[in-house]
Amino acid sequence: MDMHSFRLPPTLLKRRELVMCGAIFLIGCPSAEPDPGDLPDETPALLGDDDDATAPVDDDDSIDETPENVLSVSEMGVLTRSPAGGPYTTITGTLTISELLNGQVVGPGDDDDDDDGPPPTCEVLFAVVGTRADAEDVCPTCDTTWQLTFSVDEGNPADCQGPEQPSDGDVRMMGFVQAEQALYWNYQDLGTWVWWYHANDQGDDIAVSWQTTLGIEVDDDN
Repeated sequence: MDMHSFRLPPTLLKRRELVMCGAIFLIGCPSAEPDPGDLPDETPALLGDDDDATAPVDDDDSIDETPENVLSVSEMGVLTRSPAGGPYTTITGTLTISELLNGQVVGPGDDDDDDDGPPPTCEVLFAVVGTRADAEDVCPTCDTTWQLTFSVDEGNPADCQGPEQPSDGDVRMMGFVQAEQALYWNYQDLGTWVWWYHANDQGDDIAVSWQTTLGIEVDDDN
């Protein structure tokens, strides 16, 4: 498996470039990300592999095929739409972000006095609430669009090192495409809709998930 190498804390990274065919929570990993298809000219732009004008980028072009440190990142949760059976107007749920460095868990309470040891593993639980935000100029290619607010219930997002993760109080416009079973994000409210999560539609629930493995450089100060 190819892994991307970058120095942490990371600059912005292309989410699409980080989708790996590893263990994907809740649904299997496809051979490639969903193809959004041909869009009418008036629709918002969908981020492609060659479109880096508004995409997160990595200013370190070097690739280390055998990185010294490997960070496993997973994001998963369940969003429940209401009222039950629809038509849906609100959504609530949770999102858990967890990271594992070199397969080791080093956290609060652990005996780790070695200055050269790995940084703590990140684990953060977010509460997610949202409302419908459908409009012609929001996301014409989405079945439904939601304005979601992420609030920290447990953990510290500052401990996490993955790309473009939400912070406490972050508000994001996200669109659900049922045919693709995918959740898109209106990246930084710029009108560029980026594939963000696998989204398994299960009745009133949407199970979201994403996982990747990154080759990283650990700061000597850690």
